[in-house]
Amino acid sequence: MSQKDRASSFELLRILCIYGIISMHVFGSYLERAVGADRVYLCFVNTVFNMGVSIFMLISGYFGIKFSVRKMVKLMAPVMVYAMAGTLISFQMKQYFSAKELVNAIFAVFVNKYWFATSYIIIFMLSGYINKLLQSLERPEYRRLLLILVVFFVVAPTLLMEPKLYNGGKNVLHLLLMYVVGRYIGLYDITLGKAKSSLFAILSLGVLFSVTLCLSLIYKGKGGAVITFCTDNSICIFLGSVFTFLFFKNISFKSRLVNLIAASVFATYLFEGTVRKLIGSVFNHETLGIGETPYNIVLPIIVILVVFVVERIRVMCFSKFEEWVVKKLSSFGDKTSAPNFF
Repeated sequence: MSQKDRASSFELLRILCIYGIISMHVFGSYLERAVGADRVYLCFVNTVFNMGVSIFMLISGYFGIKFSVRKMVKLMAPVMVYAMAGTLISFQMKQYFSAKELVNAIFAVFVNKYWFATSYIIIFMLSGYINKLLQSLERPEYRRLLLILVVFFVVAPTLLMEPKLYNGGKNVLHLLLMYVVGRYIGLYDITLGKAKSSLFAILSLGVLFSVTLCLSLIYKGKGGAVITFCTDNSICIFLGSVFTFLFFKNISFKSRLVNLIAASVFATYLFEGTVRKLIGSVFNHETLGIGETPYNIVLPIIVILVVFVVERIRVMCFSKFEEWVVKKLSSFGDKTSAPNFF
């Protein structure tokens, strides 16, 4: 397979995904009380935007993760910096100190402080072995592997009405599944036209949205939403993620601005919770006199821009130190630089 260029379409997709993830987190506090249009939007957010981490891994699988010492440092450094910064800011806001939380911040990767970051780093560290295994498979064998993984980790939990099985897909197993799917698409250059991929994505997510909204109206008459089936390993989320990825695969454009903003997506995932709390402590939908939905729509954009600036500052402050660490560790690993596949 020829080397693929990293099109801005994938970078735009990553930005949309992190926007959606923040939206879900913002609306989390309204889960039990949203009514009217807010409830409809809440169901929409949890239906469509829950594809975020699955799509991240599809992109990683499509391009293929390549282990390198440089990439390892580039992954670990922001996790440590933002975990520590977030913990210290939390201490300041709550006016208390916890030695346990401080230790957890120092060892954030190993205590699953950020579940996606920990799971991603595990797959990153094992990527050489995973890629070697996948590339050794004949295409029929690869298909059987995909079938087994999808049946156990997607189809069964959904049809048995136990979508929270395997922690709702928020674990390394689900990310590994999405990586394997993305790798299959990349290795065999699987394509689907824009019309078909968009139609299948809309149908998959439309079914889930309809079920979620109906359940919410039936069981949450006074307010709130039932998001039982809005999990990462829901079959509708799985299909929606794959078809949405295939849709963006058909789009090709270049944008320096999009690529620049997308470079801070990982940092946004790590630090958005802290930024949201800081903004929310001063400005919320009540103090601003606006509805919950408009607040939800605007706040993620502000968070993305704030973290973008913070990440640029972090890179300027720590880039030389990171390069020094890379040089010191390079004798223990591959010196080849790997592109940013988050």
